[in-house]
Amino acid sequence: MRHSWSTTYVAPVLARRATPDRRYKKRWIVANPVSNQLFLTRLHKRRYRLAKSVETVDSYIAARSAPVRATLEALREFVHKTLPEAAEGMKWGAPVFFNASGNPIVYLYGGVDHANLGFLHGAQLDDPDRILKGNGVSGRHVKFYPDEAISKVTLEKLLRQCAKLK
Repeated sequence: MRHSWSTTYVAPVLARRATPDRRYKKRWIVANPVSNQLFLTRLHKRRYRLAKSVETVDSYIAARSAPVRATLEALREFVHKTLPEAAEGMKWGAPVFFNASGNPIVYLYGGVDHANLGFLHGAQLDDPDRILKGNGVSGRHVKFYPDEAISKVTLEKLLRQCAKLK
């Protein structure tokens, strides 16, 4: 009988090290019978902690480094100035701006040394200056470093196009 990838075996496996109270923790291993590979599906909680979720836009921006924080605040102010009807909120762990229909159109991302202004439907936008980067199906972004100036004319055109999208 030949096994395919969809045919997997799941078995509990004892961890190699004991916990302080000398009991062993169970970890679940999924085995692929075709290639004999093992995949760890349940990891030790102390070792792999998830990052705390951010609840507000202000706390997201405050958690970034000082130069990136200033860039994010400038981009946030620019989006509010260009699209006064846009509502802001948190979605996917990042600040997102919604158009009048309530659809997400633009997001902010704060990296280690830069900030992104992302357009969720950037592939549909007319970008003659080719400032949008990315090769995804629909999303595009513009990357800003703290020492660079923001090209407001081109960004304003792109934001106005986004506001008209459904």
